Order: sequence, then structure tokens, then C-alpha cells
Amino acid sequence: MDINEAIEHALNGNALLFVGSGFSIGCKNVNNDDFPIGSMLANTLYQELGETSDGDLITASEMFIEDKGRSELVTLLQSMFTARNLTSNHIEIANVKWGKIYTTNYDDVLEKVFLEKNFKKTPVTCEHDVYEYAKNKNTIIHINGFIDFLNENSLQAAFKLTDTSYLTQTFFDSPWAYAFRKDLKLAKSVIFIGYSMYDLDIRRILNDSPDLKEKTFFITENSPSKKMIFNLKRFGKIEPIELSGLVTRIKSKAENWVEVTLPIIYNSLVKFSGSRQLSVLNDKDLFELHLYGNLKVNLLDLTHKDKYLLYRGCNERIIENIDNGNDAIIHASLGNGKTVIVNQIANHFDERDYLVYQINILENGWEEEIKELTNNSGNILLIVENYHRYIDAIKYFNLHRKNNHKLLLTERSDVNDIKIDSLNFLNENLVEFDVNKLDRNSTENLVNNFNEFGLWGQSAALKFKEKLDKVNRTYKSEFSNVLLDVFESPNIKEKVDQLILEAKTNQDHRDLIIFAGITSILGYEFSHYDAADYLNSEAIFGASIRSGSEFRQLVGLDDSKVSIKSSIFAKHLLFSVGNPTYIVDMLVTIIRKAYELSRYDSLAGYIAKDLVRFGNIQTVIPKGKNRSAAITRYYEQIKNLGRNSGNPHFWLQYAISQLTIGDVDSAEKYFENAYSFAKKSQWYETEPLDNHYARFLLEKGTNENDVTLAFPLFEKAHFSLRKQKRRHYPYKVAIGYSAFYNKHKSELEPIQIITLKKYCEDVIANISRLDQRTKSHRNVNECLVTLNAVISDIAA
Repeated sequence: MDINEAIEHALNGNALLFVGSGFSIGCKNVNNDDFPIGSMLANTLYQELGETSDGDLITASEMFIEDKGRSELVTLLQSMFTARNLTSNHIEIANVKWGKIYTTNYDDVLEKVFLEKNFKKTPVTCEHDVYEYAKNKNTIIHINGFIDFLNENSLQAAFKLTDTSYLTQTFFDSPWAYAFRKDLKLAKSVIFIGYSMYDLDIRRILNDSPDLKEKTFFITENSPSKKMIFNLKRFGKIEPIELSGLVTRIKSKAENWVEVTLPIIYNSLVKFSGSRQLSVLNDKDLFELHLYGNLKVNLLDLTHKDKYLLYRGCNERIIENIDNGNDAIIHASLGNGKTVIVNQIANHFDERDYLVYQINILENGWEEEIKELTNNSGNILLIVENYHRYIDAIKYFNLHRKNNHKLLLTERSDVNDIKIDSLNFLNENLVEFDVNKLDRNSTENLVNNFNEFGLWGQSAALKFKEKLDKVNRTYKSEFSNVLLDVFESPNIKEKVDQLILEAKTNQDHRDLIIFAGITSILGYEFSHYDAADYLNSEAIFGASIRSGSEFRQLVGLDDSKVSIKSSIFAKHLLFSVGNPTYIVDMLVTIIRKAYELSRYDSLAGYIAKDLVRFGNIQTVIPKGKNRSAAITRYYEQIKNLGRNSGNPHFWLQYAISQLTIGDVDSAEKYFENAYSFAKKSQWYETEPLDNHYARFLLEKGTNENDVTLAFPLFEKAHFSLRKQKRRHYPYKVAIGYSAFYNKHKSELEPIQIITLKKYCEDVIANISRLDQRTKSHRNVNECLVTLNAVISDIAA
């Protein structure tokens, strides 16, 4: 790209303008003086103090405040940075429809330039709410502060002059830095005028985005110094044409320019379109729903309520919260119905003429799609399934959305427990809904529904109340457990057995089912070409796979996606077709390919991360006598892939796996590895590691028969948990105090009993200080009940 193309993007409204102090050269302040640039401000302050200048603005401003006071400094700065006279070149800049404007300048030159053309621009600083102002196209963001907002208080916080202010409010760490990064990425060209890369914060941001260099241009004086060239050339192209040269080129281009507006093509966002045509429900619809997970949108209307899909009580609560301005998270364990609920709610809002969109896979340019969507003033509901993969997109949507734009997020319960803190930017407007359990009405409707369509398997002969009791007690009111009975119903079992037999006698079928089973359980869908790439096989395009209609429907060959939409059926098939060793070999194949592709494919990076996490590996390897060996075999095979061998997160997951299967010695060794590598890493947050290590210490202490060795382990675990601040996690581990107490209470010394009681009281006191959302978490409630029981037993 050259400067002429960059100007064309500016004329189309797709360029970001960034101005530094050199931009104001030629304008005059209210004293009819030039605006001070560079060290000139420091020189003026030193002159007022009768001191010799060394160009150090920080020291000069602090000395001025100490000698003459804040009020006099404010008055002096206002006279120096308030504009009175502008040049024609500056005014010409306002004829360009800039996408976004940022400046490090204190002065009001830009605002007055646009007023000359009758354009009102709103000045904001980093003190302003980014969520309120970043979406406004008519803002000018003053990174270091703005003269009109200057007073004695803002001098210390929002105006970057003193060392204190620089340390307490750096742009790099502010929410505005995120908006700036996204604006840079979205801009088709970036034009800096009169900026010398003095600010360290801006340099750090540009350093983080080396791909910006091709579209970034620096407008400088005619003969820039070697130092300036050295500082700027790393970040973009230098154009030594001054403001006048840029204006000449803009006017030349604008003379016959017709603005080009290209429509946004949605690739990353998919519009939900509910059917307005009523359909008649038949047995085949239910069969395909429960076996394949194929959900028909034209059966989502209330006519088929509780016949096709259970309409659960939580639906109304979720809808009510969204209507009241909240965002919602639906979380559940595998197969407990969160996707069904999402589709029902999506259909509800679609019928109310909301624009309902869902994030698919983020493609290049997804920011443009979200920005275009949020430009709409109508009601919008954005659905994000498996939200932990799309935090950046959620944050960007939140940055630009209007008050009538809502979010509906979903996640697996175990992942939500870990990742919920990453949504702190949504603040108190986020409400969680645990939909794992069926309510009473849903349970009764489910029993009636399965009776009518003959979907009961081994429970078919039971009476209504017996089935109701089985759902509530044996199946723990979880839909995923009920489905296991459905797979045994005569009209479904026959087809399931046929698919399993076919897969066991045909390796290509077997590989594809295991691949589809693993990836579907983890919540991924692959194109046929991607699946062939991961499997290193073209069998998916072969006649043997494409000839069978049941197999085609199972793995989604009719819609160009390889997936088993029912995660419970995916797990059932996976465990029926693959033994632990075979599944581990497939896992290794997938993660090896994911690491290879992750250099240029962000989705592959997420897959690689998900396949390190023990919670996921535990889900896809069937229980049995070989399970422990298979898990260890897996982690041994992947420890040298990517950067795993030096990654504390990998060793933490390996340690958790060994702790879970009972190999305490290996777990301890891997925890030590994790801590060793964590010390070398500046970015690694150790609280998750501390939490799992505390669990390890507690379990080791509980299993230790010698109480003199056990109690120090218990104390070490307690002090590790005490320093943690991560929501409910430490309280889930502290539930284990009860097991430790019950194991050793007859052997504990009186002073140890008193100490243990005090530790329980410490945890309970911490619970009382938690925020309401954390306090109501199931793990925190269980911890409270359990520790109170321990205290009561001690007092008895």
C-alpha cells in the first residue's frame, strides 16, 4: 500500500487518524504563541521557576506544583493549550470522514478544526467510560488528557504530566487500549501526523501488532532526523511531506472521488431464522432428534410445546432476565439440553422480530461483522455457544452494542466454573442459569412424551409414577441420563447396533466415528476437508462412507459438516466403537495436527488447548480397567508437542490426571515441574496451580496414616487456600476438610483439634465476605454446610 491508497481509504471513511504534537504547528494559542511541542513545555515551566531546563517534563511539572501550586499550573496550561487561530491546512483535515481519531495532544485544535466545518466532535479521555464512548463515531480520544477537562484533580489522574499520574493511569493498561487495538486492526489505513513515537504506551501497542506496518503511514517534516527515522520506520512508512503535502494529496484525490461503500458479508455470524410455517410432528422427527440430534426449527413453536422439545421452567426465567436488560449464561453438563434451550429462546426472540445472530467460527474480518451488526438500532440477541473460545468477540460486541442489544452465552458447567471470571467486563448484568436438572413439570411432560412415542427402552413396562421416580432418583433429573434409556428402545437400538457393527468392521467408518465423537463432545464442527486433513485420509470422500444413509446422517455428510449433533449419542457411540487405546491414538493424531495448524489457524489453537485439559480427556476416554494407563499414555505422548514440555499449564493438567487416578507420587513430581516452569514465566497466573496443589496436599494428608505427617500437609493446604481469591474454587477444595477430620479425629491432639476448628471458622468467615453470586455457588454452599458440620461435631 502507498500513501495514495491510504488516502483513498480515508475518503471512504475507513482510516484511523492519529495526531501528535507536530500536528498543531502553525496554529496559535490564546496568547498568540505557538503550541509547545516536545521539550518546549518543560522549558517554559523551568523558565517560570527561574531554573535551567534539562527537558525533563516530569521533574519540571512536579517542581512547579511544589513551588507555585496546582491552581497556577492549571491556569498556565490552559493558556498554552487553548487554540485561537488555525491554518487552512488544518481545517482541510476536517473534510475527510475519518473512521476514528486519537491524539496524545492536550490542545483543542482538532475540536476547533471540525467546528470550522460545522462538525461537532466529542472529546474524551481515558477517564471516560469506554463502553459509552468507543461506539460513538464522532469522538476524539485524547490519550494524555484534554485541556478543557483540566482542573486540579484531573491534573493528578487524567493529565499525563507528573510521574505519579503516568504510573497511575497508563493508556496501555486502560480499557481504551483494547478499543485502540481493535480500531487499528479494523482500519484499512492508519495515518499519523506530527507524531514522534515519544509515548511508550503507543509504541508497545504497535509492537504487539507487527501486521499494522504495511498500512501505517507517518507524516513528518520535510527533513526528519535520523533518530526520528529510526524510531518510526519499524512501525510503518515515513512520508516527509508535512501536513501541507498531505492536504495537497487529499484535495487532489477528493476532487473527483465518489465514496465506495462495500456491503459486509457475514461469515462469522449466522442469522437465526425461525420458521413461521407450522408442521405436523411425527415419530421420525423425534427419532432423528434423540438419535442424531437433528433439531427442526419449524417445530419450535408453542403448538408443539412439550411434545417435540420440553419447554422447561428455566426458559421463562432466562427470557425475563434478558427482557430486563441482563445478559444470560446457560450452562449444563454434556447432553443436558442447553443447546435445545438456546434454540427455543432464539425462536422466541425471533418471533418478536429481534435480529438473532449466532457466532459460528471466527473468520478474518469478524470485527467488521460485529461492528456492522451493532450499528443496527433494532433489538438484537447475539448467541455465543462455548463462550470461552470467543471472549474477544464478546468483549468487542460489548464495546459497541446499544442498550437493546443482548447476549446469550452457553458453556459446559465444568468449563464455566473455570472461565466465568473472563467475563468480568460484563459486570453485574450477567446472570447464570444452571440447567442441568429437569423441573417437576418438565419431568412429567417427558414421561408422557416418551410414553406416547414409545421411546422408553428398558423402562418401558414401568408405571407412570415408577418412571417418574426413576428419572428423579436413578437418573438424578438429568436429561442426559434419560437418553441412555432411549438408546435401548427397540426402534432406536436396532439402528444404533447396526451403526456400531458397521464401524467395527470398517476401519474408515470407525476412524470417522471416533473423530466425530471426540470433536462433537468438545463442541467442534469440521468441514469435510478439515476432517480429511486431521485424519490424514481421503476416506470421507469415498463411496463406502457416502453410500449409507444412516451413516451419512450420523456424521453430517449432508450439510458439509462432520459432527454428531447429539453429544450424548456421540459419547455412546465413541465408547461402543473405540477402546481406550484406540481413542488415545486418535486424540494424539488430532492434537498433533492442531499444533501444526495453530500457527495460522486460531481454531486449531483452541483445539490444542482443549486437548491438553484433563477435564476434556477424562470425558472422552471410557471408564474401565485400562483407563488409567490410557490417560498416562496420552500425556506421555504429547508432552513434547508444541511447547508443552516447558509449559506450567501442561504439567498442571498432567498432575491433575495422576492425582485423579491415584498416582500421588507422579502427581507430586508434576506439580513440582509446574511450579518450576511457572517461576520462569512472567505471564502465568499461579492461583489455579495453587488451588489444585492444595487439593493434592489435602488428599495426601487424608490418606496418610501417621497423623504427625498428615497435619502439616493439612495446614499447608489451608494456608494455600486462604490466600486465593478466585471465586468458588478454594471452597470446593475446602470441602475436603471434613474427610481429613473424619479420618484423623481420634488421633488428633487437642491443640490440633482447636487449630482445625479455627481453620474451618476462617473459611466460613471468608464465605460471609463473598459477593452474592459467588456466595450462592453450589460449591460454596456445600463447603459452608460441611464445615459447620465439622465444627458441630467438635463441639459435641
